[in-house]
Amino acid sequence: MLRASTRWAIVVAVIAAPLAAGEAHPTPGPGGWWWTLMVGCLVLACAGCVALAWLTRLHHRRLVDSRAHYRHLVDLAEGYVAFRINLGRGGTPDLELASRSIEKIAGHPPEYYQADPSRALRQVPLAERERVLAAVRAAAQEGVPLRLNLTLEHPRFGKPRHVMVHAVPVGDGETQVWDGICVDLTTEAEAEEERRNLTQQLELARRHESLGLLAGGVAHDFNNLLGAIRGNAELILPTLTSDKVAGHRMNRLMMAVDRATGLVRQILAYTGKGAIEIKAVQLEQEVRGLKTLLKHSMPNQARIALEVEHGLPPVMIDPVQFQQVLLNLVVNAAESYSAVGGTVSIVLKRDGLRVRLEVSDQGAGMDEATKARMFEPYFTTKRNGHGLGLAAVKGIVDKFGGQLGCRSAPGFGTTFIITFDSTSPHVTTVRVNTPMPDRTRPRAILVIDDEELVRDTTVAMLQGMGYATEDASGGAEGLKLLLQRRDDFAAAVIDCRMKDLDGQALLKQIRAGGDRLPVVLVSGMIGSDGLTEELRDKRTRFLPKPFSQQQLANAIAAVAGPKILESSTQAKAAQISEDQGSSSPLRQRTPLA
Repeated sequence: MLRASTRWAIVVAVIAAPLAAGEAHPTPGPGGWWWTLMVGCLVLACAGCVALAWLTRLHHRRLVDSRAHYRHLVDLAEGYVAFRINLGRGGTPDLELASRSIEKIAGHPPEYYQADPSRALRQVPLAERERVLAAVRAAAQEGVPLRLNLTLEHPRFGKPRHVMVHAVPVGDGETQVWDGICVDLTTEAEAEEERRNLTQQLELARRHESLGLLAGGVAHDFNNLLGAIRGNAELILPTLTSDKVAGHRMNRLMMAVDRATGLVRQILAYTGKGAIEIKAVQLEQEVRGLKTLLKHSMPNQARIALEVEHGLPPVMIDPVQFQQVLLNLVVNAAESYSAVGGTVSIVLKRDGLRVRLEVSDQGAGMDEATKARMFEPYFTTKRNGHGLGLAAVKGIVDKFGGQLGCRSAPGFGTTFIITFDSTSPHVTTVRVNTPMPDRTRPRAILVIDDEELVRDTTVAMLQGMGYATEDASGGAEGLKLLLQRRDDFAAAVIDCRMKDLDGQALLKQIRAGGDRLPVVLVSGMIGSDGLTEELRDKRTRFLPKPFSQQQLANAIAAVAGPKILESSTQAKAAQISEDQGSSSPLRQRTPLA
């Protein structure tokens, strides 16, 4: 290809040569200067046409190269799609052009949408389609840029993609065509959804913690009252041997107290504040005992069908947490029915060396997606659910070595299956029936509690067992007595929650000085798992309120050992020596007859 300067030199030579020859023929006609000028102009016009055609082709080639270059750059972009959208005659937006990155966002290559531009619109969910069409039409009528957020159903990912569309009108002002971009905001939308879920979980956790604190405080006060009621009833019962009717009523009263105590422990277990008591449990008795409570807990007029095999081996589990498992499963099964209600089937039977519990319903059932997430904390399909029921069930079953399974399908109901390893029928909770000590004691047991009603009841129970006692109305007063007359006390019963100085802080001060005083910590709120490591020793025991006289005797014997059970002769001799010696400032309460 000739250079531009060379091409113009040839043109000038073509024109100049005939003119130079025409000097010898100045007259018009062939061979004259006029003829030469006409021929030169014709040659020049032809050369111009050739040059114009060549320049047009060059410009077209550069335009094609530029378009390919920018298209390549657009196709290399990640996270957004450049497109052209045409409203069309019918008012339906069609996708005319899209960058290659549309395949990652929408699931298909550009050719798929160019073959049928309405396919892009069909990937918008029906719930959003009318809104998108209305926004496009409004932008077309007003001639303003189009900006909206929408969702695209992805054919391969199985979950929708969240995108933001921004387009501006182009053309002759008829606002029927827009050029714009479509930005993938799925990652940001999922992060925002996760943030909202975490915020909701945090709020629920705060509410749960507040509920736990409230329940713990109420349980402490309530157990104090129950302890006073049960303790006094137990002290009165031996005096009613001649009145069988009154004795029967007193036994019924203590049974009611024990039932109320179980309800309080269930509340504490649900809020995470209760102590865990693992023992051999007859699930047959637990299920039958909960039947009345389950009936009152079920909504939607649901009914219970109970099938329990007799003679099942016991299972090592916390009975309160087992009750929570059964209650959650039964309530979930009842709520799967409509307002008409249905039947919830509870089956308890032997499964080889294991015990098998089945809770079934014929309600709505669950699809695979719901089953995959049903044990996630805070996941719920209920309008007012908190998403903690099944998560708590799985946690409890796993904690005690059980296995949890589920069968469910939409329209065919749900069955939860739990199996536990059985234990030997001879393995039960050990209850030590410690013999009562002699009524005369050389040293007293110090009772420290800021609740007068509970303190007096505990003192009376100890005196009924033959112990000499002294009491203090708070932690500070109890510490003062121990510092002044430590040798006067054989053991101490200390309440964990007191306003001036709580029981654990008091016990830390006692142990800090190396004192090995036997101590029984009592509380209506916390369990032994709430004690710090330094308080877990052979001289310290925890006793939850309310407790019986025998439980108190067992706890004192466990921490004090055989030394506290001195013989009657030694005790009387020590007491006589003390009475004849000097008047001791120790204020002892006279044991009950």
